[in-house]
Amino acid sequence: MKLTELESWSIARLGYLYYSREHFTEAEAIFAGLATLCPHDHYCWHVLGLIARRQKSHIQSVQYFQHALKLAPDAYASRVAMAETLFEAGQIREAREALATLQNHPQPAPEAVRRGQVLWARWSK
Repeated sequence: MKLTELESWSIARLGYLYYSREHFTEAEAIFAGLATLCPHDHYCWHVLGLIARRQKSHIQSVQYFQHALKLAPDAYASRVAMAETLFEAGQIREAREALATLQNHPQPAPEAVRRGQVLWARWSK
């Protein structure tokens, strides 16, 4: 079954609503289903990473973010979220390395890039 963009977007909105209300089991089921139907949509993998992070499954979270970045290398929010997850897991060096590519980003930079740059500077002290 192939979803239209509107169908995919609508289901993702429902999944994100569950996520934002901390109904992680339901959100995970929705985004896992979307990832099956739309395996090349980096956003599904990004939100699965967010869900795993909130559930303290740091290894799984990083794997989801890495997959999202493989699909969309410029998914800066995924890169920053992955770095934050690594930092929470005590992997400071790896967290800094994940953000290193953002340090020379041309200005004006998207919000996620600016956040990554601030975190990188803070973690470098």
